[in-house]
Amino acid sequence: MSCLALKAMARQQWSEGHPLKEKYPKAWYEPLTDRRQIELALRFTLSLPITAALPPGDESLFRLALEIGKDFRPITAEETQELKRLAGDLNVIFQAA
Repeated sequence: MSCLALKAMARQQWSEGHPLKEKYPKAWYEPLTDRRQIELALRFTLSLPITAALPPGDESLFRLALEIGKDFRPITAEETQELKRLAGDLNVIFQAA
């Protein structure tokens, strides 16, 4: 069995009237757009026991994911803590049951 990672570059639910919503019409969630945050998110995801990770459908974000993925190195504990701090106040896409 394989495990496919989805939404590795998702930031949060779109807020009403978000200015980037028109730029990324294929995304039903707000994607990460900050390169450092994208790199951390992808490295976190790719450090897990997965088969593959899928970036958002937007071509520019897809290409950025490929570029970042070429230089992959496992995420560190300090970087994982940084991600947790960044995610602390976000409007999550999926609620825990």
